[in-house]
Amino acid sequence: MKTLDVEALSLDQRYRFADELGRGGFGVVYRATAVDGGEDVAIKLFAPRDGANNELSQRLFNRGAMLAKQLDAPGFVEVREVGEDLERGPYMVMECLEGETLRSRLAREPLTVSESILLAYTLAEILVGAHSQGVVHRDLKPCNLMLVGPQQDELRVLDLGIATLSAEWRSESFETLTQYSCFVGSPCYLAPECVPGHDPHGLKASPRVDVYAWGLILLECLTGETAVQGNNVLKILAEQVRPRPVPIPEVWVESKLGPLLRHALAKDPQQRLASAVELVERLRPLMGDLSWIPEVGRPGCVGRVDEETLPPMSE
Repeated sequence: MKTLDVEALSLDQRYRFADELGRGGFGVVYRATAVDGGEDVAIKLFAPRDGANNELSQRLFNRGAMLAKQLDAPGFVEVREVGEDLERGPYMVMECLEGETLRSRLAREPLTVSESILLAYTLAEILVGAHSQGVVHRDLKPCNLMLVGPQQDELRVLDLGIATLSAEWRSESFETLTQYSCFVGSPCYLAPECVPGHDPHGLKASPRVDVYAWGLILLECLTGETAVQGNNVLKILAEQVRPRPVPIPEVWVESKLGPLLRHALAKDPQQRLASAVELVERLRPLMGDLSWIPEVGRPGCVGRVDEETLPPMSE
C-alpha cells in the first residue's frame, strides 16, 4: 500500500467547506464546493476520538481510502482524491450523492418484497465488481447503502473504511493489522469468523463475510427487523457465533429464495457461498419472473428456521 501524498495546496484553499453530512467510525464527512469550477463534493476527514485506538483507526482510514481510490467497480461511491492535508490531516474527496441511506428509508417506510429482492440483486451485482478485484468491504449495513437518483431507485455502496484485500490479492507490503486484537465492523452484520477467536480457517478477510452481511440486509428488508439482535455488543457477538442458524421466516424458508438465504447466512463460512459471484448466479434465474414471491404480511413477518443441516449447495 503506497503512502498518501501531501498536497501542496491545503484543502481550505481548494474547497469551501459547508455543512456536515455524517459521521463514521473514523471520520467526519462534509459537503464542500470546489473553488475552481464550483462542483459540490463530499470530503471525509479523519477524526481522532477520545479513548479510541487512533493509531489503528488512522491506519484503517488510510488503507480504506487507498482501496476505494483504486477500486474500479460501478456502484461504489466515486473517490476523486486521497491525501493528507498539513492542517486537516488524512482525507478523501468523493462525489457528493443526493438521496437517503437504506437505514433511513427502512425507518421511514418499509420496502415492498419486490423492492427488497431487486435491491439485494443490485447489491450482489455491485459486490461482484469488488470481489473480482479482491476487495472485501467488511462493513456492509443499511447505513452504508445509499438510495440515489430521481426515484431513489439507484444504489451506491459507501464507506470502505475497514475494507481489506482477500489473501490471494495481497502483496508482501500489504498490512493486515493482525497485531491489533480488537474486532472491526458492526456487530449486527458481523460474520461469525470476524469475531476474535472464531476464525479457525483464516476466512475473516474472505468475500464470504460480505455474503453474510448481504443475507442479513436482505432479511431485514423482507421482515422490517434486524435479524441478529441483543441488548449490548457482547450479546450480539455471542448470538453471531452461536451455531444456531439465523432465524428466517418460514414463508421464506419454503420459497424459492429459501436455499439461497440459508447458504448466504450459514454460520460456518465453509458452508456459505464463497462470493457475490455465486449470489448473482443463484439469484439470476429468479429475477425474470417474480410471480413466485409469496404473499406475506408487512412488516415484521418473522419466523424461525428449523435446526437442521443446510440443503445441498447444488440446490
